Amino acid sequence: TQSGVTQIAYNFCTPMIVTKVGGLPEIVPNDVVGYVCEPSIEGVAEAIENLYKDENLARFEKNILQERKRFSWAAMCDKILDVFKLTK
Repeated sequence: TQSGVTQIAYNFCTPMIVTKVGGLPEIVPNDVVGYVCEPSIEGVAEAIENLYKDENLARFEKNILQERKRFSWAAMCDKILDVFKLTK
């Protein structure tokens, strides 16, 4: 349900289709950087079809540029420093 592949997709600006399993919906906002669908053949098929409709790919790629900042080294270091400040 989470293997780090989503962060790799963010790094390469690749829109994602994930299923509503585990923590995946928490890191892939639905209809922002891809689709979160039901874990079924029909759910995945519909998401694939929608991915290639209109300008969805271009829109998702643009949104990924913003969303992936949450997973940068700088963001991680900021969070660690925030925790450190709380312990003082």
